[in-house]
Amino acid sequence: MEADTGVSELPGNLVQPEPRNFQYIKTAVIYGSNASGKTNLIKAMNVVKRNVLRSKRTDEYDAVDRVDPFRLDEDLRDGPTEFEFEVLLGEDRYRYTLHATRDRVIYEHFEHTMESRHSWATVFERPSAESDEITQFGNKYAKKTQQDQVNDTTTATRLMLGAASAANIKHASKLSQWFNSGLAYYDFHRNSRAEEELHRSLGRWLPRNESSEVVQFMKLARQADVGISGVIFESEMPRDPDARQMDLLVGQLDDPNHPARRIADEEEDVLLQYKKWQQWVGELKQETYQSRHAGLRFTHRNEKTGEDIDFALSQESSGTRRFFTLLYLLFRGNEKGQSQTLLIDEFGSSLTPELTHRLIRMAQSPEINRSGTQLIFTTHDRSLLDEPNLLRRDQVWITQKELHGGTDLYRLSDFSAEDIRKDRPWGRQFATGKFGGVPEFGPELDVIPLPTEPQVLPLFEEIRHGKK
Repeated sequence: MEADTGVSELPGNLVQPEPRNFQYIKTAVIYGSNASGKTNLIKAMNVVKRNVLRSKRTDEYDAVDRVDPFRLDEDLRDGPTEFEFEVLLGEDRYRYTLHATRDRVIYEHFEHTMESRHSWATVFERPSAESDEITQFGNKYAKKTQQDQVNDTTTATRLMLGAASAANIKHASKLSQWFNSGLAYYDFHRNSRAEEELHRSLGRWLPRNESSEVVQFMKLARQADVGISGVIFESEMPRDPDARQMDLLVGQLDDPNHPARRIADEEEDVLLQYKKWQQWVGELKQETYQSRHAGLRFTHRNEKTGEDIDFALSQESSGTRRFFTLLYLLFRGNEKGQSQTLLIDEFGSSLTPELTHRLIRMAQSPEINRSGTQLIFTTHDRSLLDEPNLLRRDQVWITQKELHGGTDLYRLSDFSAEDIRKDRPWGRQFATGKFGGVPEFGPELDVIPLPTEPQVLPLFEEIRHGKK
């Protein structure tokens, strides 16, 4: 997200890629009431990513992946969803536009520019599905053989960007690679497996790396007041009884003399189901093994005895696990030497506000976030708005639910200086509804009277009077 040139406070919260003459914000926080569209905003970016990556393959698909129409508006119900990205990668800046319904891609336009140029040049343009026009390529971007390959492999549900990347068109490959490794979406409260995979990755990174990155990571972890005094690395953690039983089960199914195998061999349809079941068991076994491979155990100091007691990661609180997850995401960009854009839904979930504040400061610190990784997240934690010197006005975005159910997106810097002052706590103003983004309750929810006397339940009243 690009910085607002009219905002001057906290310049350290910006990144200015050389030799560009513009700046982008390091972090962006998105507020809004429930069902106002916060999550849909960042999920939409992930929808484009999913379609770009699968379009690099030549598989046939019945539909464009996860493109859902806006059904609350009758004019938009059958119309296309429109997406647009502007991405800076080194000296190259790209603009990618996509219009699609669930049934087909309607339009694509991919443009490129560099600092020395003042206008955009078309890499390719896929015309509207209803148009008689043919795809236009920028001659300097694609050879005739590449153009032919893209035209031959692009289908109604396959993005031309993915097909162009598969044809090794340079700029298409570069942008496609960014979608693959430079853009990451996480909704840990809905998808716990994503967090578990990051923990496994962390378990492989920490013991194999003796760099200053790991030293700094562990120093921050010890100072987070979550009780951790150290880490024990295990290349392969002990198998639990369930894992051993899984080994035994798979071994029995591989035995041709096992009763289940003999029955399956006698009936063809049973054999088919058996093979599918055996494959599933094998995959589950492998997943069970991988979840214990390259594990971490954390030590906690008994202050009375000085003894360090170790605990498995699964025994730590959800807040501790989430802190390690988010901290690792910030350091992972440094490890790879690559700036990423992280999209995180409900960023502060399971964390204290104080720890959330510090994670955001880490994301904005050039000493910690050396790769310039950009963090875009949703939250309901308004304490961030009252924390001094944490956020600029152009870092705070708000989703407001419109009358017809749509979403209006804007930022605090869109308000005039008379409406918002940079030296005043914004959280209190936000709570009053001054900036929108807060729920409007019905009368029975808006004012719920509180009793002035203790409540006496009938059963207890009867017991008190000796009736039971």
